[in-house]
Amino acid sequence: MDNQADWRLRSSTAVLVWLALAAIIVAQAVPFTYGYRRSADEIDFLVALFGGWRSVEEFAKSLAAAQGRLGFFAVMPLNVLGAYLADGYLARWIFVLLHFGMLALFAAYFSILSATHVVRPLLVVLVTLQSIGGVHDYMPPVSYPLQNTLPILALLIARCTILLAQRHGRCAPYMLWPARIVFLLAVMTTEYAFLLGTALLAAEYGVALARIWRRSASRREALVSVFTRRPFLYDAAIVAFTLAAYLAYRQFHPSAYAGNVIDAGFDVGRVVETTIRHTLAGTIFSSELLRSLPNDALPMAIVIGVLTAACLFAVLYDVRDLPLPLATALGSALAVAYVTFPLASNAQKQMWCVDHGACGWLDSRISYLGFGVIIVCMIAMVLRYMPNYRTTTAMVAVISGSMGLIAATTYARNLHDGLAMAADAKAWERAALLACYPEVQPAADLPLLRLIDPERLVRFHPGTDTARFWRHYMIFLRTSRSCPDDAASRLSVLRQVNELGPTLSIGQTVRLADKSANRYLGMGWSQQEPWGVWSVAERANLVFLPRYPPGTDGLQLRAVFRPYVRPSTGQQTISVSVNGRLVDEWTISKGMIDKGCCERTIALGREPTVADEVEVTFRIHDPRSPEADREIVDDRRLGMFLHSMTLTGPADRER
Repeated sequence: MDNQADWRLRSSTAVLVWLALAAIIVAQAVPFTYGYRRSADEIDFLVALFGGWRSVEEFAKSLAAAQGRLGFFAVMPLNVLGAYLADGYLARWIFVLLHFGMLALFAAYFSILSATHVVRPLLVVLVTLQSIGGVHDYMPPVSYPLQNTLPILALLIARCTILLAQRHGRCAPYMLWPARIVFLLAVMTTEYAFLLGTALLAAEYGVALARIWRRSASRREALVSVFTRRPFLYDAAIVAFTLAAYLAYRQFHPSAYAGNVIDAGFDVGRVVETTIRHTLAGTIFSSELLRSLPNDALPMAIVIGVLTAACLFAVLYDVRDLPLPLATALGSALAVAYVTFPLASNAQKQMWCVDHGACGWLDSRISYLGFGVIIVCMIAMVLRYMPNYRTTTAMVAVISGSMGLIAATTYARNLHDGLAMAADAKAWERAALLACYPEVQPAADLPLLRLIDPERLVRFHPGTDTARFWRHYMIFLRTSRSCPDDAASRLSVLRQVNELGPTLSIGQTVRLADKSANRYLGMGWSQQEPWGVWSVAERANLVFLPRYPPGTDGLQLRAVFRPYVRPSTGQQTISVSVNGRLVDEWTISKGMIDKGCCERTIALGREPTVADEVEVTFRIHDPRSPEADREIVDDRRLGMFLHSMTLTGPADRER
């Protein structure tokens, strides 16, 4: 078999595999860069930053005391920094690559620990099976991009250094102590890092015991040999110190937060279900198969699938050398349960996950590492049962092809979710554009919200004054970042600002059949149709922000429409109001409609400022269902069919 598989051992093959793996990682990472600031907590992080870094320090102190979390003194500044930098595309790429680097480092750690060459197959599995998450899932690197990433990277670097130094023995004192200090600082940051760090220690000393037992030593001798060595005593001291510090801080500052206490640990069924669902939330198996995929994404999905299958076919044989795969898989399952238990035994998190389906959280990314190890161990067990080289090669091909198909699906689903997150993030881009132009920011709250986040996609904690937040955020951006100062740049950006929200310029005609016209429609309208839109209530309103040159007066709105006239009455009356003030009343008969009616102009009255929103309300005196009149099968209460509207000034009327 070795002679037949020589091509896998060539250096050229290794180089090609690493290049292909790098391409797969970059391609799979792209959708992760689209979304940011997904959680309401990140709004709080930004609010803390509005007062400067002294305010961030006070925020960290108060939150640490309120939740009894000592590590928040270090974590909260990381969270604030991540939330602040997240709107920069380069920063998001750094966050994402750090996250994928964590996966690579964990694969290297597992390879060192198991003394096998499984870095590449494990890394391919971890990259292939990873999901961005659902709408209500808040996982790095899209949410909290630095809270877990940096501490876990530091933790893994420390453990890899310690394992290599202990194995080779050279320069050990100079390498070991700095690594132990880094490990101590890492596990002190969050309970997630502490749980992962202690799980890794359990794995390391479990492997050490197994190796000694295989050398025919008795269990007592093995236990004494492992647990009396200095490395174990040092690691035990680090764990004891960290645990004592956490418990002492929690004793003086009991948690007032219901989400970080173990209050439902005896509800075994819900604990198990929450654990499983939190673990799967980080994988591609957490949601249903993708129903739709952008056509231009299909070629890239195929390329990723083929590259993944080829990479695995070249390196999957390495997992056959994995020692004790069944025991390793069982140990990984226990580690997954261990790192998830504090969260899974919390009543609030159980309710969110089991009852409402919101399972993806910070712990999901940690337990996902163990999930990847379990998959690799299962593959190792399958390949070990193959009787000869030919059947082994066939099984490798089947597994590689299946993983390639999953990799293509992962990319497709993550791209689908990433594009949705990118649409959600448009509000931050609109606010950034508006920040440098306070003169065009609406003075009233509702128009401002319609301008920045019309669909209310940015998440806030209940009770938050969202308009006030956006105003403070724009002031912060204006004072902390440079605004364009030359006329050409300002004019260019101002054009983009004018395109935000329901803006309407003089001479601009909006055809209500266009999907882009939906932003002008307020309450009382039906779905858009190929020729326009019907009103379906007694009141229907249009909302827009007028854009016109300085000194313009006499603004009017020209509307092209057709009223619904009941056969029994022969006419329809429509009252028109502008910002709550009645300005006109139209009575239109069936005979007028037959002659090509209707087009009317609406005087907007007092000139609105460029930051004021105009609301035109149509009151339909007699909305009626065609079905009630036995015309067609349509139970909507129709009033007027609006085809188009145009904002006009004096010059337009003269023409």
